[in-house]
Amino acid sequence: MVAAGACVLPPSRRMSRAIADVGVTAARPAPSIAYTLRIDPSHLDIVDVAIRLEQAPRTVRLAMKVHPEYDAQYWRYLDSARVEGSANDGSTSIVREDSTVWRVTLPAGRGTVRYRIHIQPPRGAVRAAWRAFGTPTGALINSPDLFLYPPDFASLPVTLDLLVPREWRVATSLAPRGTPTGFSAPNAAVMLDAPLLLGDLREWAFRDRETTFHVATGRSRRRRRSTPWPSWTKCGA
Repeated sequence: MVAAGACVLPPSRRMSRAIADVGVTAARPAPSIAYTLRIDPSHLDIVDVAIRLEQAPRTVRLAMKVHPEYDAQYWRYLDSARVEGSANDGSTSIVREDSTVWRVTLPAGRGTVRYRIHIQPPRGAVRAAWRAFGTPTGALINSPDLFLYPPDFASLPVTLDLLVPREWRVATSLAPRGTPTGFSAPNAAVMLDAPLLLGDLREWAFRDRETTFHVATGRSRRRRRSTPWPSWTKCGA
């Protein structure tokens, strides 16, 4: 208690510094990661990808996953990498450090990384089921071949929006998010383990004991018949 008329002195600089040193420092918010994938029907062999980063460090690494068995080495077909929408686009950069690793500089920790992937034609008469493709009636997105991810923030949730022909349907194990072409994943591993089958799809489901299986396959636009597309299957409780 302070007596009436007493003079209360401000704390010394040393005391103020001590109080500041023991103060609680607010934790830096985790980065937000939002993907957009675009397929232009007039250029079905090209996929444009954008990764919007917010609240990120000034420097971020992006990498392409290397599958131990089915590595298509799609890093060879990535070009037009650039950064837009930052605090100062003139200070941004994206530099390739290794065949599958890029280092991105983001002023103020925000910006959109854009790049282009060229889908490769099949090497023989039969295309491997996991290989990406694009046709007038649909496409297969093999996520590890097309999506770069930030290995230092691989545990963070991500969102994905698809800009594809309106009549195309989407089959994937990713969680839906508001619209037929919006999805989310709790981390990078889940996103990269979830292919996307797009287009004129035939879908059905069946139940075996306690498991429900969802199956999707492509159909020809001309005769509405099944095509030799890969089928997509998801198991659920």
